[in-house]
Amino acid sequence: MEMKYILYAKVHTTKEAGEAWTFKFQPTEEDFKNVCSFSVTTKDPYTTMGQLNLPQDVGDIILLSTKKKNVQGKLPKGDKKAVE
Repeated sequence: MEMKYILYAKVHTTKEAGEAWTFKFQPTEEDFKNVCSFSVTTKDPYTTMGQLNLPQDVGDIILLSTKKKNVQGKLPKGDKKAVE
């Protein structure tokens, strides 16, 4: 499955421990905005976002694809269905 995400917010915070950047992404499709949004928080935004291959400018869009896991299981004992 492929889904487009937009970087909608970039927040810079300064605390006693140092500076941090939070990049917030949400799907471009309205139906999924509250379901599968994500964020990345880092102290080194250029290196981290570059290694993850994610955009750094608000409004940029990225296409992410998820691969279906190939899960193989065994039939429970006593189940007489044959696997062909």
